[in-house]
Amino acid sequence: MKVRSSIHGDFLILTELQLRYTDKMPLRIRTYAALVEETYGLPVYPVLVNILSPSAKTVVSNCFESDFLGLQAC
Repeated sequence: MKVRSSIHGDFLILTELQLRYTDKMPLRIRTYAALVEETYGLPVYPVLVNILSPSAKTVVSNCFESDFLGLQAC
């Protein structure tokens, strides 16, 4: 969804709807956000909606960061 903010200008909201959270979601959402940003040339604000609550043992990440051979992605 393309939105306009008086503070941030034009940007896109990328909404992902999933039944359950998995540990692969942070990478998946970052990948989708990067593809959308590259395709449309606008900043992206990703939103993940999980229908079912995670188990008590599941740690839900609020970001994805990687560092491989000095290449960093945040």
